[in-house]
Amino acid sequence: DGVPGNQFVTVPVSVASGDTPIDGTIETSFYGPALFVSNTGTGFGNASNPDVIQTGGDGFDAGSEISAVYATLADTDTDGSADVLYIAVAGNLEENFNKLNLVFDVDFDAAMPEGQNVLLDTNNGDAFGQLTRHTGLEFDAGFTADLILISSLGDDTNPNDGIFSAFVDIITIPTNGGGISAFVGGQDQDPQLGTLPIPLVNTDAVTSLGGGISLAINNSNTGGVGATGFTPDIPSRDVSVGSELNAIYSYVDTTNNRLNVLFSGNLQSNGNRLVVFFDADPTDGQNVIRDDNVNIAFNLLDRLGPNDGSNPDIEASEVLGDGLTFDTDFNADYIIAFDNSGLTPSTNSVFANAAVLRLNGPITVQGSIVTDFGSFDGGNKQQAGNDPLLFDGDLDLDGFGVNTDPALGPDPFTNFAPRNANTAFTNNGFTLGSETPGLLQIAIDNSNVGGVTASDAGTVDTSDACNVTTGVEISIDLGEVGWDGTSDIKILGVVADSSASQWSNQISGGLPTTDGLGEVRNIDLSTVAGNQFITTADTGDCPSARLCGDVNDDGVISDSDFFAWVTAFIASPPSPADIVACDVNNDGNCNDSDFFAWVTEFINAGGGGPLTDCPAIP
Repeated sequence: DGVPGNQFVTVPVSVASGDTPIDGTIETSFYGPALFVSNTGTGFGNASNPDVIQTGGDGFDAGSEISAVYATLADTDTDGSADVLYIAVAGNLEENFNKLNLVFDVDFDAAMPEGQNVLLDTNNGDAFGQLTRHTGLEFDAGFTADLILISSLGDDTNPNDGIFSAFVDIITIPTNGGGISAFVGGQDQDPQLGTLPIPLVNTDAVTSLGGGISLAINNSNTGGVGATGFTPDIPSRDVSVGSELNAIYSYVDTTNNRLNVLFSGNLQSNGNRLVVFFDADPTDGQNVIRDDNVNIAFNLLDRLGPNDGSNPDIEASEVLGDGLTFDTDFNADYIIAFDNSGLTPSTNSVFANAAVLRLNGPITVQGSIVTDFGSFDGGNKQQAGNDPLLFDGDLDLDGFGVNTDPALGPDPFTNFAPRNANTAFTNNGFTLGSETPGLLQIAIDNSNVGGVTASDAGTVDTSDACNVTTGVEISIDLGEVGWDGTSDIKILGVVADSSASQWSNQISGGLPTTDGLGEVRNIDLSTVAGNQFITTADTGDCPSARLCGDVNDDGVISDSDFFAWVTAFIASPPSPADIVACDVNNDGNCNDSDFFAWVTEFINAGGGGPLTDCPAIP
């Protein structure tokens, strides 16, 4: 309601006669003039591919935009009254599962309209929580939402195979929350039809919401609005426009029974994942990822496992391969996959999935009931319980439409840590409810703007990697991770795409070249030079921290540090070492405020006051 103008259109009361094909093409003679024409460039990428399905690919720029909106009521059965609402949204919907949300206020002119002007936290959470993620959203004054239609398009079953699927869900929005939902339909692109539009037809379905819903997507537009030139406000604790892994720090806290790990760097806010494997028990785990692990992150583990073309549960079009293979003496017994998306702090969301990886596959009882869980937590970062993620059972997974009880079906999910969920379920007579909250916690600070440079830069520079002290931090109970109590815990971390099927060159242990590792089913790390994991007993090449007031780095704070600070302050242009030395208040900048910070450190050094640690000078 605080945005100038109305962010909705009103469908005219006039009624068109007849119908129009649902093919993703707008017949303006049927619809009449546009109800809305955009004057705002898109901040979601400017599509340049004329293909009917893909907005990007093959060197083209991908993107989503709303260029115009058309709508009309129609009398399709010629009985003199309107029976169908037609809507056409001109533009593009990027094939990365971006969502087109159409929100309807169907009784705008009523004396006492139903619906919600501000979305409640008690709404229906189906469709993976698409509506509940918008809790608190306030519409224009007088607009009370009654219904939402959610559309998306992406390459889901086998990323990068060029076969795309579209999905549509519909959810009601009653005045007091709750509501019902229905999966309207999903349609895979017919490989034989090439670039034809993807129709979604549910005209004969009988659901609690009624039938008669048809939708088609045509992404051939390359005109419309241009890019806004929008760039996120960087540095930001929440948002990053790139991914990098600078260093890994770990601490085995036996007093509190926790393993704490920091992956310093950044994780791009586009759904790319940081995938972390732990080898905490040499007698368990998988050296080659199996094809029967539990389900997490839309079958992520299946995507990492082997495929010889014979498994009926794997799409025939999926990439063949032996499955992800680790270094010879690394047997993964736990996985965490973490991602974030959204280019502003208010829209940024964080998600984490976790699972136990057992030598002989998931635990089963009575021959076929799997009692190992896939674990999930996440949502808008600004909502309580998401910064950090706590895996404390406060997320209503039933609202996501997934199974939470092994006794009721396959692929059970939990909002607690997965190993504990299995143990609690088994020890409690195969009944839910005795899990322990907080055994797994994850947070991200994306504020780093230093560290390593891009591999396509003229000269790759890694000299600042040791000075990065923010990134993705994981704290996990030692029993939950499966520690045997004596062995050094091995850790592998890698930055991958959203499906974890394509691995980058940002991996623990490093690589002999700057090339990414590529297709995950063909990765055999035992053939790559060195170890692509670290252990909790390892020591890296990073020097230890120094006192912030010790600008000349001689181990003491003295008068000579003042002159060293002045030298760093006036350096033009300043080197990375000058910036770190000058930045006494450790805010990432070299400016006048650092002088006053140095004076404070100098006084405290002489009077026994508190002193502050700063990164080592490169």
